[in-house]
Amino acid sequence: MKIIRWVLFMPLAFIAAFIADFPLHWILYATLSGGDNPFITPYPKTPEIILSPFVHGLVLVWISAQVVPSKKMNVAYILYGAWIFISLGSYILLKLGVFDSFPIKLVENIWTVIAGILGCHIGVFAIRTQLQKEISNLEEEDI
Repeated sequence: MKIIRWVLFMPLAFIAAFIADFPLHWILYATLSGGDNPFITPYPKTPEIILSPFVHGLVLVWISAQVVPSKKMNVAYILYGAWIFISLGSYILLKLGVFDSFPIKLVENIWTVIAGILGCHIGVFAIRTQLQKEISNLEEEDI
């Protein structure tokens, strides 16, 4: 059973990260342009462009650390580092003009990179806090 969890943790984490994008879009759309009296017209794309990487990073790190059977902090740190490497690398390549002919922009601007890194950081912090609570609960039970 542990092997199945180790094999499936990455696809499940990526799927969960992109599924989390739908509620974010619905909440932002309902908040900013919904109802009879829209807050902002037309619907601005900037909040979604910045908040999507934040949510992706947070959910990716948190879900993957929840799915793996052991070494949760190691997995969280590895994904955090991979996110930083990939997002900063994509941003640098975008600025160097490597992605000029590429139809999909992986990184919109530096704020998306910062938001994604911040989301991963909060995910790592949440996992660390959760593990510390579990350890303190186990120590209290032993007493």
